[in-house]
Amino acid sequence: MDSSVRYQRRLVTCASCGQTGPHHGHGYCTPCYSRWHYHGRPAGGPSAPRTIPRQTKPRPLPTHCHRGHPFDDTNLRYDSRGVRLCHSCRLDVERAYRQRRFAQQHPDHDVIPAADGRRYCRTCRNADDVDEMAVERAASGDPPARLTAAERAAAVCQLTGKDLTNEVIAQRIGCHLRTVYAIRQRIRAETAARPV
Repeated sequence: MDSSVRYQRRLVTCASCGQTGPHHGHGYCTPCYSRWHYHGRPAGGPSAPRTIPRQTKPRPLPTHCHRGHPFDDTNLRYDSRGVRLCHSCRLDVERAYRQRRFAQQHPDHDVIPAADGRRYCRTCRNADDVDEMAVERAASGDPPARLTAAERAAAVCQLTGKDLTNEVIAQRIGCHLRTVYAIRQRIRAETAARPV
């Protein structure tokens, strides 16, 4: 059996207009069913063609979001589609996302709270523990899976002495170009601050 014949709607006499047409639902033809649905499914059936749908009362603005934050001028936001957003909830979601990312980037590391309340990873930031073999591997273009910030800075310093560009250094170490630029800027600032 042909699929186009098999899925055709059966013909009925419409309960609203009385004409024979393809059945759409509730005993109505397709135009009457669409009009009935558009007008809010009134109990009396579809209204006459080209009538204005029933007016619904505007829904009042809630005073609080679903987490209990009050909606006021400082907390209520709208996105590009016109959906209401709670500014406090959005900040909570972004804060939780940053915490999850930090936990993924520093698993089983020595993490302490800093003075400003943020978390500080001493494993990644410890300047005393520099693995010279990791620095040599990074400078040769075969960086290990994880470099500490001190090892990355040492590799950048070593490659800077060879008069390589930032793009080549970033490609060899396997980091972003902005990271190399920031490290070189910090090295320049430290050398300028040293007494002669």
